[in-house]
Amino acid sequence: MKITRTISGKYTTVIALRDTDGKYHTKRFTYKTKKEVIQAATDYQTSHLVYTTSKAFGDCMERLIDSKAKVLSPSTIRGYRGIQRTLLKDYAEFCRTPIDKITPTILQTLINDLRLSRRAKTARNYIGLISEVMTAADCRMPKLDVKKDKRMFNPDVPDAEVVKEVAATMKGTRLEAAFALACMGLRRGEICGVTADALDGDVLHVSRNIVLGDGGTIEEKSTKTEASDRYIVIPHQIAELIRSQGCAWKGTPAALSEVFPRFLRSNGFPVFRLHDCRHFFAS
Repeated sequence: MKITRTISGKYTTVIALRDTDGKYHTKRFTYKTKKEVIQAATDYQTSHLVYTTSKAFGDCMERLIDSKAKVLSPSTIRGYRGIQRTLLKDYAEFCRTPIDKITPTILQTLINDLRLSRRAKTARNYIGLISEVMTAADCRMPKLDVKKDKRMFNPDVPDAEVVKEVAATMKGTRLEAAFALACMGLRRGEICGVTADALDGDVLHVSRNIVLGDGGTIEEKSTKTEASDRYIVIPHQIAELIRSQGCAWKGTPAALSEVFPRFLRSNGFPVFRLHDCRHFFAS
């Protein structure tokens, strides 16, 4: 077990073990002391035999998420981990059930409960992960009743008059460029990734996406999809503002989401999400 020190002074090691599918799975352990690293890594190695051979749904779910960790974005993995924690806590019996013993009735009962206790989109995310786990374990996902939930989320899309008033009030504040770009269809992470060097005149190249990584770190990624890597023409005054600031938003994506509704409330505007500006753009 090779243990090294990070720039921050912590100790770290990587454990690589071969799974039953013949593939290697790696896991990094980072702690303040060598003792903590050795203990965590040893515990992982000891339990790995169960991890690789167990057919329990919960263990199959852990293997799937581990295998996706280097492929999917940190935010997607965080979402998976959140769903995983809830399933292990609230549906422990289901997670202990061997995946090849899960019947359509068992699945339908779980899905019915999820649809009653959670919003429609959240329930669909749970069902999507469950389906991925079943497929990865070579277990056929049975045909289920997943009718569209009537409690659909309706975004508070601002109308043109509200957008104009907000933009006028926001002029000269740190939110001016960010709000303008949101109304042109940019996502929050894309706005945080806009810098002056992405401009050619008034043409903006949207190619960077700033996301929150594991442990609260800020990571730079490409846009969410290939089609999202695009060139758009923006108003000259916004282009000049970005050049003078060096970027569209000086801060983290989380800070942008916190500051924006606070500005709306303090100025007497109806509160809506920054992402709702994308719906305004689409409409």
